Amino acid sequence: MSSKMPKNRFKSSLPILILACLLTLASASASAIDEEDCLQCHKYRGLRAQGQAASLRDFHVDENSFNQSAHGTVTCRGCHIDIRRTPHEQEGSKVNCGIACHLSADLRGKQSSHMKLYNQYLETAHGELVGKELDCLSCHVRNETKGYARRHHKEVESLCEKCHLKEQASSGGIASGGPKVTGDVYHRLSVLRSRPDLPGCVDCHPVHSIYPKENPISSVNTENLPKTCGGAHSPLQSCHVAASARFIGTEIHDRNLAARNGRATREKTLWLGMMLLLAPLALHMLFDSFRSGRLRHDGTEDQGDSRVFVRMTVHQRALHMLLIVFFAFSAAGGLSLWLCDRKPAAGLISFVGGFKQMSNLHLGGAGALAALIVYHVASLVFLAVKRDWVISDLTLLPRRKDVTDLLQNAWFLLGRSPERPRYGKFSFVQKFDYLAALLGLSFMIVTGLAIGFPERSICAVLPARWLGDLRIVHVALGYGLIFIFLVWHVGNNLFSPATFLRNWSWVNGKISEDMMRQEHTQYYEDMLLAEQEEKLRRERAVEERSMEEVIKKQARELEEYLEAGNQYAKQADYAKAVEQYEKALGLLPNFPQAQYNLATVCHKSGNIKRAIVEYRKFIEIDPFNTVADKVRALLSQLEDSPDRGSADAR
Repeated sequence: MSSKMPKNRFKSSLPILILACLLTLASASASAIDEEDCLQCHKYRGLRAQGQAASLRDFHVDENSFNQSAHGTVTCRGCHIDIRRTPHEQEGSKVNCGIACHLSADLRGKQSSHMKLYNQYLETAHGELVGKELDCLSCHVRNETKGYARRHHKEVESLCEKCHLKEQASSGGIASGGPKVTGDVYHRLSVLRSRPDLPGCVDCHPVHSIYPKENPISSVNTENLPKTCGGAHSPLQSCHVAASARFIGTEIHDRNLAARNGRATREKTLWLGMMLLLAPLALHMLFDSFRSGRLRHDGTEDQGDSRVFVRMTVHQRALHMLLIVFFAFSAAGGLSLWLCDRKPAAGLISFVGGFKQMSNLHLGGAGALAALIVYHVASLVFLAVKRDWVISDLTLLPRRKDVTDLLQNAWFLLGRSPERPRYGKFSFVQKFDYLAALLGLSFMIVTGLAIGFPERSICAVLPARWLGDLRIVHVALGYGLIFIFLVWHVGNNLFSPATFLRNWSWVNGKISEDMMRQEHTQYYEDMLLAEQEEKLRRERAVEERSMEEVIKKQARELEEYLEAGNQYAKQADYAKAVEQYEKALGLLPNFPQAQYNLATVCHKSGNIKRAIVEYRKFIEIDPFNTVADKVRALLSQLEDSPDRGSADAR
């Protein structure tokens, strides 16, 4: 037992020994980097001193940030070569990044150096400012030096803005003589909204290779612009691959003050016009809620539901539902991309998987809306051709009555009229919603295509400076449609006091009689009148069919009575013959053939007096019959006959 105890103790102590070795190695590594023990003083926050420029400088070094930076494996004296002793006798000079570095990470085992890159940088547009207004630390932040790929998109652009953004450069930018840009450049707006999927400054102006545009090797030289705009210097590699001469010749930085002020004026005018358009809608909803609520409270318009009417067919409900879904996807994607610097939008973008997925969602919803509009218009054209429609048959198009309804409705909302307009199948409000959806979404799709594919659309005809205006139009129209659909349309149909949560025709396609009478009075009365006319038409049709059946039945009976009377007359059974002819005349009193046969049978049976009477009736019924003259001659003989007296006596 005693021989096994040391072995067990060794096994139990092994993890502790390994941990101690790792800590020793880590300590040795850290001490190897900080060979001069600089962090003994510089690790303290608040370590500041007055520099040569009579300004207070911060000398604190965060050890964790420094170790994670690109220089984490470089000793302090690897860059600060003029520092010889501790404490420092004087402030060190600025670091020269062109010296050989003490990096040992090179695969060839050699020391790395920034010398080649530094010399190349001296030849660029920024090189002449090195040592004056610019140096490496102007962009590579002290102790947090990271490569471009490791920086956030917005962080890289903020470095350029220190000098080149007019709003900042005019108030203390570093390089006061450099070219200035305004804050409304399209690409910069995308960067400010944290859109890493869109190009920024360094995607067109490569890092460390920014030359004046007159230089043939400059990325923004006229000869190189097609390649640059196509994404040759950008990690995106898929920008304006079909950029035309008109497109690449546009001043992207918008330095023209007059043009910039003109666009600003147009933008303000557009937003003002949008507010002027939406303000009456908001006022209408406010006044309508008040007036409709009072009428509803008084009970003057709630007469109870007794029946329902079909308001929307299955096909119409399907199109309406698809419109809701596609617009929701498109609007959610567009708002999230435009407001991606806000937390709710950023959270939604992260939820769907990033900017690319959100862009695809936005484009997919817009494409589906475009297909839906094309299908709707094509179906209308098909029905118009099939049913031989004219313009007046399209009940959703505005008419003169809509203008009078609008004026009367304004009078009603202001309390000057006790009644609402007598709307037809669609009110002017519903027609406005339809046209806003059809025309507004169509224009949104057109402007979206121009913005998304400028080199293939608008820039093939107009200068690219129109893109800024179209972008504002697209965004403003998007906000307007969201208001119209979510606030105006939904509010009027679901949350109006007159129809609060009672209008579910968009789900089941039906509308109650009370709501039809209240919201579409004229159409309701026209439907009732049409139903009454249809009922009368059906009743007349039934009566006509009954009359035809009676006539057919009577015709058969007449033929039977007439044939039976003729048979009895041939058999000289005149009494039964008279009986059959009388039955036929009972069905059709003015039946000439039966009347003539009856008179003939009476004559043959010797009943001269009745024969004269029946012959006279026959002449009255059919005076132009082919035998009428013969009957008249016979009447003259019978009236002059001596047998008439004996017949009368009988």
